[in-house]
Amino acid sequence: MPGDLSDLTNGRVMAIFGAGRSGSSWLWAIVGSHPEVAHRFEPIHRRAGGDPKIRALRDRLASGSFGPEVLEEIYAAFSPAYPELVRPPFFKKAFRPRMNWGRTGLWPFARRWRGLAGTFRWLYSPRDLAPLLIKEVAFEHLMRNLLERSPIRVVYLIRHPAALLHSLLGGQDQALMPTGRRAILADYVAAEDPDLPARLGVDLKTLTPLEIEAIMLRLDMEVGWRAAQASPRALVVVYEELCERPFEVARRVFDHFGLDFAETSRKFIRMSMGGSRWGRLRALEIGVDQYFSVFRNPRMSRDRWKNEMALADRRRVLELFESSAVFRGVQAGGSWWQPCA
Repeated sequence: MPGDLSDLTNGRVMAIFGAGRSGSSWLWAIVGSHPEVAHRFEPIHRRAGGDPKIRALRDRLASGSFGPEVLEEIYAAFSPAYPELVRPPFFKKAFRPRMNWGRTGLWPFARRWRGLAGTFRWLYSPRDLAPLLIKEVAFEHLMRNLLERSPIRVVYLIRHPAALLHSLLGGQDQALMPTGRRAILADYVAAEDPDLPARLGVDLKTLTPLEIEAIMLRLDMEVGWRAAQASPRALVVVYEELCERPFEVARRVFDHFGLDFAETSRKFIRMSMGGSRWGRLRALEIGVDQYFSVFRNPRMSRDRWKNEMALADRRRVLELFESSAVFRGVQAGGSWWQPCA
């Protein structure tokens, strides 16, 4: 690996964390459109299952048994352009990959065949010490540990819980989003906040899928919110504000990461906000289900839950969230979160 990996302690590794369906893929693509940034999509989640070294790294991150040098390990593990860690749309890069075109055509085949995966990685991995951006979802505990034990800079993206749950449950109905975490609800509550069921007046054995996912989400977001509030290297971004003022909020994110707000990123924001199939084709977002697309009308995406989610469900989410630190904190900040009524 060219360059001096010790320089990673000076902001070379950056991360975006958030819940699933929080808009983290859009923000990841916005920052990843910067020509100097190598951006990787859920690398810990996607490589831990098949790579014992990455699995061990994930476990150390979860346990907190690491120091600042872990950023060097993260960089070495995830800066290579593994096909499973990148996805369209692709952007021209300034960090001298061996080839700066052809990713869109080769990527679907590299995802399927190991031989082409190696070719893809060889062609498109950085040959310079490029800033590395990783994006993960539902890993708030890892985010907290990284903020406490390393100099990483983090953006924590949050979205109105009713909007999150509406999108998540819709994806689960289409078999696009997992449901397996529901099985660990009792253990998770016991570990994180054993008094929560009593405070909420719920019986964990009789909850609906909406209520289970809401309580899991509340526990996740409480960890992420508190970790972000405690660290000067964390920036909280509210999805509703990103949708309403994308250029202003994106500039804050780039400033936080120590990057200039490149014209390529401005152009991508304008293009992605159209939400049209033509925009997806122009950007060659091919091989990505519409559910996971980063091309959508942001205000329509922000408010869809208000029109499609049953009023009783919206009110139930509010009942389960209104006493949480994250909900109170965002409301107190005058954000775009509105009551679920």
